[in-house]
Amino acid sequence: MQIVEIDGEPAIPQDLHRAAVMNYGHFTSMQVREGRVHGFELHLNRLASSSAVLFGHALERERVRVLIRHALGTRASASVRVNVFAKKGDLSDPLHPVIEKSQVQALARTSPVLPMMPGMPERRTHDYVRHGVTSLFAAFNIADGTVISSIHRRHRAIEFKKFLAKIDTEIPDGRAPGL
Repeated sequence: MQIVEIDGEPAIPQDLHRAAVMNYGHFTSMQVREGRVHGFELHLNRLASSSAVLFGHALERERVRVLIRHALGTRASASVRVNVFAKKGDLSDPLHPVIEKSQVQALARTSPVLPMMPGMPERRTHDYVRHGVTSLFAAFNIADGTVISSIHRRHRAIEFKKFLAKIDTEIPDGRAPGL
Protein backbone atom coordinates (compact mmCIF):
# COMPACT_ATOMS: atom_id res chain seq x y z
CA MET A 1 0.00 0.00 0.00
CA GLN A 2 1.35 3.40 -0.99
CA ILE A 3 0.71 6.44 1.20
CA VAL A 4 1.43 10.00 0.06
CA GLU A 5 1.30 12.71 2.70
CA ILE A 6 2.32 16.35 2.77
CA ASP A 7 3.05 17.72 6.25
CA GLY A 8 1.30 14.74 7.84
CA GLU A 9 -1.96 15.18 5.89
CA PRO A 10 -3.18 13.05 2.98
CA ALA A 11 -2.01 14.69 -0.26
CA ILE A 12 -4.67 16.14 -2.57
CA PRO A 13 -4.15 16.38 -6.35
CA GLN A 14 -3.45 20.14 -6.23
CA ASP A 15 -0.65 19.62 -3.70
CA LEU A 16 0.88 16.83 -5.77
CA HIS A 17 0.68 18.94 -8.92
CA ARG A 18 2.38 21.84 -7.20
CA ALA A 19 5.17 19.59 -5.86
CA ALA A 20 5.66 18.01 -9.29
CA VAL A 21 5.77 21.34 -11.12
CA MET A 22 8.02 22.92 -8.51
CA ASN A 23 10.46 20.00 -8.63
CA TYR A 24 12.97 22.03 -6.64
CA GLY A 25 14.02 20.58 -3.36
CA HIS A 26 15.95 17.74 -1.85
CA PHE A 27 14.99 14.21 -0.92
CA THR A 28 16.29 11.08 0.71
CA SER A 29 14.95 7.54 0.49
CA MET A 30 15.32 4.96 3.21
CA GLN A 31 14.32 1.44 4.08
CA VAL A 32 12.59 1.03 7.44
CA ARG A 33 13.07 -2.49 8.74
CA GLU A 34 11.61 -3.57 12.07
CA GLY A 35 11.11 0.08 13.02
CA ARG A 36 14.73 1.05 12.37
CA VAL A 37 16.65 2.80 9.58
CA HIS A 38 20.30 2.01 9.05
CA GLY A 39 22.17 5.35 8.89
CA PHE A 40 19.16 7.48 9.82
CA GLU A 41 21.35 10.31 11.16
CA LEU A 42 23.20 10.39 7.83
CA HIS A 43 19.85 10.84 6.04
CA LEU A 44 18.93 13.69 8.39
CA ASN A 45 22.36 15.31 8.01
CA ARG A 46 22.07 15.20 4.21
CA LEU A 47 18.59 16.76 4.34
CA ALA A 48 19.75 19.42 6.84
CA SER A 49 22.81 20.49 4.85
CA SER A 50 20.84 20.62 1.59
CA SER A 51 18.04 22.64 3.22
CA ALA A 52 20.58 25.18 4.45
CA VAL A 53 22.11 25.50 0.97
CA LEU A 54 18.90 25.49 -1.08
CA PHE A 55 16.55 27.42 1.17
CA GLY A 56 18.72 29.21 3.72
CA HIS A 57 16.94 27.75 6.74
CA ALA A 58 17.55 24.92 9.16
CA LEU A 59 15.72 21.63 8.90
CA GLU A 60 13.38 20.82 11.77
CA ARG A 61 14.84 17.37 12.48
CA GLU A 62 12.31 16.41 15.14
CA ARG A 63 9.45 17.35 12.79
CA VAL A 64 10.92 15.05 10.13
CA ARG A 65 11.04 12.21 12.69
CA VAL A 66 7.42 12.86 13.73
CA LEU A 67 6.21 12.92 10.10
CA ILE A 68 8.01 9.67 9.27
CA ARG A 69 6.50 7.97 12.33
CA HIS A 70 3.07 9.28 11.34
CA ALA A 71 3.43 8.02 7.75
CA LEU A 72 4.57 4.59 8.95
CA GLY A 73 1.63 4.20 11.31
CA THR A 74 1.69 0.64 12.64
CA ARG A 75 3.92 -0.75 9.89
CA ALA A 76 7.34 -1.92 11.10
CA SER A 77 8.83 -2.15 7.60
CA ALA A 78 8.42 0.13 4.60
CA SER A 79 10.24 2.20 1.98
CA VAL A 80 10.10 5.89 2.86
CA ARG A 81 11.01 8.90 0.73
CA VAL A 82 11.26 12.30 2.42
CA ASN A 83 11.09 15.39 0.17
CA VAL A 84 12.05 18.81 1.50
CA PHE A 85 10.78 21.88 -0.34
CA ALA A 86 10.82 25.60 0.44
CA LYS A 87 9.02 26.56 3.66
CA LYS A 88 5.27 26.47 3.05
CA GLY A 89 6.00 25.93 -0.66
CA ASP A 90 6.69 29.65 -1.07
CA LEU A 91 7.25 30.30 -4.76
CA SER A 92 6.78 34.07 -4.69
CA ASP A 93 10.42 34.72 -5.55
CA PRO A 94 11.56 31.61 -7.36
CA LEU A 95 15.06 30.86 -8.41
CA HIS A 96 15.60 29.98 -12.02
CA PRO A 97 17.92 26.98 -11.69
CA VAL A 98 20.25 26.83 -14.69
CA ILE A 99 21.05 23.42 -16.10
CA GLU A 100 23.85 22.86 -18.54
CA LYS A 101 24.09 19.52 -20.32
CA SER A 102 26.96 19.04 -22.72
CA GLN A 103 27.57 16.28 -25.21
CA VAL A 104 23.92 15.25 -25.64
CA GLN A 105 24.02 12.53 -28.26
CA ALA A 106 21.52 12.31 -31.11
CA LEU A 107 21.02 8.59 -31.75
CA ALA A 108 18.73 6.61 -34.06
CA ARG A 109 18.03 2.87 -34.08
CA THR A 110 19.09 1.03 -37.25
CA SER A 111 15.83 -0.92 -37.44
CA PRO A 112 12.31 -0.23 -36.17
CA VAL A 113 11.06 -1.32 -32.77
CA LEU A 114 9.24 -4.63 -32.88
CA PRO A 115 5.87 -4.14 -31.16
CA MET A 116 4.56 -6.13 -28.23
CA MET A 117 2.63 -9.27 -28.95
CA PRO A 118 0.69 -11.53 -26.59
CA GLY A 119 3.24 -13.13 -24.29
CA MET A 120 6.18 -11.24 -25.85
CA PRO A 121 7.58 -7.87 -24.78
CA GLU A 122 8.50 -5.01 -27.10
CA ARG A 123 11.87 -5.64 -28.72
CA ARG A 124 14.47 -3.38 -30.24
CA THR A 125 17.89 -3.73 -31.71
CA HIS A 126 21.03 -2.71 -29.85
CA ASP A 127 22.47 -1.12 -33.01
CA TYR A 128 22.24 2.61 -33.51
CA VAL A 129 23.56 5.37 -35.74
CA ARG A 130 25.12 8.40 -34.11
CA HIS A 131 24.05 11.76 -35.55
CA GLY A 132 26.49 13.91 -33.57
CA VAL A 133 26.29 15.78 -30.28
CA THR A 134 24.79 19.03 -29.07
CA SER A 135 24.86 21.13 -25.90
CA LEU A 136 21.72 22.11 -24.02
CA PHE A 137 21.33 25.05 -21.64
CA ALA A 138 18.07 25.53 -19.73
CA ALA A 139 16.68 27.74 -16.96
CA PHE A 140 13.50 26.60 -15.21
CA ASN A 141 11.06 28.99 -13.53
CA ILE A 142 9.76 26.96 -10.60
CA ALA A 143 6.80 29.29 -10.03
CA ASP A 144 5.03 28.93 -13.36
CA GLY A 145 6.85 26.03 -15.03
CA THR A 146 8.24 28.03 -17.96
CA VAL A 147 11.59 27.05 -19.43
CA ILE A 148 14.15 29.25 -21.13
CA SER A 149 16.37 27.05 -23.26
CA SER A 150 19.08 27.22 -25.84
CA ILE A 151 20.80 24.52 -27.91
CA HIS A 152 24.29 24.95 -29.37
CA ARG A 153 26.56 22.77 -31.47
CA ARG A 154 29.56 23.55 -29.27
CA HIS A 155 30.05 23.86 -25.52
CA ARG A 156 32.23 26.89 -24.85
CA ALA A 157 32.10 29.99 -22.70
CA ILE A 158 30.83 31.98 -25.71
CA GLU A 159 27.70 29.85 -26.00
CA PHE A 160 27.07 30.00 -22.25
CA LYS A 161 27.43 33.81 -22.28
CA LYS A 162 24.87 33.96 -25.13
CA PHE A 163 22.51 31.87 -23.02
CA LEU A 164 22.99 34.12 -19.97
CA ALA A 165 22.24 37.15 -22.17
CA LYS A 166 19.03 35.41 -23.30
CA ILE A 167 18.06 34.85 -19.65
CA ASP A 168 18.69 38.53 -18.88
CA THR A 169 16.23 39.56 -21.59
CA GLU A 170 13.52 37.11 -20.47
CA ILE A 171 13.69 37.27 -16.63
CA PRO A 172 12.14 40.32 -14.94
CA ASP A 173 14.53 42.83 -13.38
CA GLY A 174 15.87 42.02 -9.94
CA ARG A 175 15.57 38.24 -10.34
CA ALA A 176 18.72 36.21 -10.68
CA PRO A 177 19.09 32.66 -11.91
CA GLY A 178 20.37 30.05 -9.51
CA LEU A 179 23.65 28.90 -11.01
